[in-house]
Amino acid sequence: MTFCPFCLVPSQGVCTQCGFKEEHAPTVSPQELRQMIASKQAFTLVDVREPDEHETASIKGAKLIPLGQLQERYIEIPQDKPVITYCHHGIRANHAASFLLQKGFTAQNLEGGIDRYSLEADASVPRYERHQLAGRAVICKHEEREDGITVI
Repeated sequence: MTFCPFCLVPSQGVCTQCGFKEEHAPTVSPQELRQMIASKQAFTLVDVREPDEHETASIKGAKLIPLGQLQERYIEIPQDKPVITYCHHGIRANHAASFLLQKGFTAQNLEGGIDRYSLEADASVPRYERHQLAGRAVICKHEEREDGITVI
């Protein structure tokens, strides 16, 4: 059984509560995004992660709109230029890009999220893990030691 990422109710492809239809949105690779940023191409970058994740690691210039707020706040996003959504690994961003496409935006999802972007396009962006412990989200940063071993 699948659940609507916005209403969190069971859905069979189309949410009966909000009308969201799950689809695979077009993607942009980390390298393509890096080139778009470097060439100052016009687009809106939307981070759909939670504020604690955004504080830990973000791509410069991104607008933070957590996925759970997107239905109410998507009107803050300009419709006159393409939108690229990102999250930690790409799942929430795919939901967001899918939603924006259904609202008439030109939207893409960053393949592999900010984690892959950090690995393949911009190593200055910190990597992290997000875990749920006792009902609270806990962020653990990845750190590279001098011997090349990554610790969390």
